[in-house]
Amino acid sequence: MPENTYDPQKDREFIDKIYDAFNKHCEKIHEETVKKIKATAKDDIEGRKKILEDQKSQLDQTLAELKQVLNQKTKEAREKMEQIDKKKAEREFNLEKQLAQI
Repeated sequence: MPENTYDPQKDREFIDKIYDAFNKHCEKIHEETVKKIKATAKDDIEGRKKILEDQKSQLDQTLAELKQVLNQKTKEAREKMEQIDKKKAEREFNLEKQLAQI
């Protein structure tokens, strides 16, 4: 792709893949938690509470990682669009300069 273009579809596909991976990871964490809860005695309230706290911690970490990836991708897209806009302004300025010389 030329340096002066931006393809939002490419970013959309990347974000879709990231969300799919995020959802699969969260499902895996949930499944592991369910297994641990089932293996823990029903009267072990503290043990069950610890399992759920661990799940929350894992999900919070996963969400933080997702936000970091999305923020980085947003930053890259914004910088690319700013670069394109800057080049466009430079071309327009050069065109105006050439027209003024005619």
